[in-house]
Amino acid sequence: MAQRPPFTAAATATAAGVATVTFTPRANQVNRVTQVACEMVNGAGAIGWIRRNGAPVTPFVPTGDAPAGDPPIWLWPGDVMTVEWTGAPAGAVGKVTIFYDIGE
Repeated sequence: MAQRPPFTAAATATAAGVATVTFTPRANQVNRVTQVACEMVNGAGAIGWIRRNGAPVTPFVPTGDAPAGDPPIWLWPGDVMTVEWTGAPAGAVGKVTIFYDIGE
């Protein structure tokens, strides 16, 4: 498998307190996500979830966490992984770094 440069993105919490970062495989690639580093500065009270196709994979600490380890999250073409914060103060910024490699 070929390790890829990390995917980084940010999302700003809406007035409803929701921020979402979306990650999908490119073209016909299969991705193996091995670690997701999450941070929301001033995100007191927020709740964090990583989801695959809408189904929960794992919760995380919204103000700084790095869910990792076995099993990795496999993403096939058409799959969507989201990193979501809810209950965040409006305007809070969630940042994500996703470490992954290309499967076969």
